[in-house]
Amino acid sequence: MTPQRRVTIIAFIAGTCIGLVTLATHLFADAAPQDDNAGSAAVNATATIPPGPQGELIAYGRDLITDTPKYAGSYITARLSCAACHPGAGTQ
Repeated sequence: MTPQRRVTIIAFIAGTCIGLVTLATHLFADAAPQDDNAGSAAVNATATIPPGPQGELIAYGRDLITDTPKYAGSYITARLSCAACHPGAGTQ
């Protein structure tokens, strides 16, 4: 198998997977109950980060989840943040 054909097959498989995940997300999002307080919980969680070294560590963890390529780009290949798959940046 030539390298070009291998890349084409991998790109096709990746595109198909992304399409299926997108479709499933839209299908199941309509069926899932909506929590009106989810957004306020994330805001409150950010507002209650304590001052000092512990707060800095918590803020760094939040930034790592929401902007993963910036902080851990050498460890990922999809260039997506963890928050792309984890609702509420991992707070839900």
